[in-house]
Amino acid sequence: PIEDSSMTVDNCRNWCGYFNWKYAALQYGDQCYCSNQEYRRYPQLGEEHCGMRCVGNNNDLCRNSYVNSIWTTV
Repeated sequence: PIEDSSMTVDNCRNWCGYFNWKYAALQYGDQCYCSNQEYRRYPQLGEEHCGMRCVGNNNDLCRNSYVNSIWTTV
């Protein structure tokens, strides 16, 4: 993963998009993952699993440990 002490949703999406990845996923507040495959291995979880905020922006949710927030890249 890409770990950054100023990680935000936009930073992760932009970084993955810059390298032509289709999807960006955030986990554990500061870890960004990029992929070209849709994340369908595990079921979608409810909002109670999104308590951890991104370290770079407390308004962004970066999920918890082993739980991803997933977006398409920009």
